Amino acid sequence: LVRNGPVFCIRRNRFAKLTLDDFEINDALRVQIIGHVLQGGSLLVSGATGSGKSSFIAAVLRQFFLNRRMVIIETVEELDGLSTNFLNMVARPPNLAGVGAVSASWLFEEALRLRPDGIVIGEIRGQEAAAFAGAISSGHASCLATIHSGGVDQARNRLTWLAGEATSRQLLSGSNAMVVQMSRGGNSPAIPAIVGYGPLSGLQ
Repeated sequence: LVRNGPVFCIRRNRFAKLTLDDFEINDALRVQIIGHVLQGGSLLVSGATGSGKSSFIAAVLRQFFLNRRMVIIETVEELDGLSTNFLNMVARPPNLAGVGAVSASWLFEEALRLRPDGIVIGEIRGQEAAAFAGAISSGHASCLATIHSGGVDQARNRLTWLAGEATSRQLLSGSNAMVVQMSRGGNSPAIPAIVGYGPLSGLQ
């Protein structure tokens, strides 16, 4: 499909090495985020491609959840090797005959039956948005997910659009979830920075 020839890309992750200290973040905001996570709050981590969303999720998991029962759901496996307590589930595309697909949204709904301490969605792209909104609105603690977005307000708007505007706005009202906005445009472009933070339910 590439018009000018084949392309070969290698993605190297540093998930096993990163901690929250490796991110550019002011002390007051760090305290707020840690307090929110320790109280069982959910996080939607937003940002552009390569902004550090998955790296931040991995750092949170390593610091606060290594000894807890977590389910990780991804379409492409990235958050692996973090803890033997974690259950890693990967969605499956259809085969050449167009059958056998297992969606991330279906895995998410089934994961709720496993009574985990928390659920992680590697990336919200479509139908899993409704499942995520439903889970955090039902009081399920420690739901973590990433979404591509250019800002805190845009993250909520994109989530509600993907999940269904009318339904998701009602579900998210009063939910214990926060949006963390990531960027590499801080003091050092090589270091992921947290540039925004706000409630998922209180945005317009």
